[in-house]
Amino acid sequence: MKNVRNPRTVAAANKKLSDAVAKLVKMNQSVLALGGDHCMAIGSIHGHAQVEPNLVVVWVDAHADVNTPLTSVSGNIHGMPLSFLLKELEEFVPKVPGFEWCKPCLSVRDLVYIGLRDVDPAE
Repeated sequence: MKNVRNPRTVAAANKKLSDAVAKLVKMNQSVLALGGDHCMAIGSIHGHAQVEPNLVVVWVDAHADVNTPLTSVSGNIHGMPLSFLLKELEEFVPKVPGFEWCKPCLSVRDLVYIGLRDVDPAE
């Protein structure tokens, strides 16, 4: 994919995280994921949603992080994580190599932003 940086590497790390989170949630464990950049939310949210689909996400960030590979200026996935997860954006996000496992699992109705102040025009 031309406008996505390191898609296979990011996808592999997120798949590993998604599987680990899903395993812990299935065991009724609480999960707190710390570290990485914003793109790692793909794996943590996806993994949780695989076990508990009635999920609400509170996104604490100055940025919306909902660019798609088609709207991103930088190509950095850390500005796109929610576009991979939101059901309403599925038709606007092209297939990205490595992310075949990642199916949208969150509705915009179940997303709350705190601290949002810098939204790109295409977002």
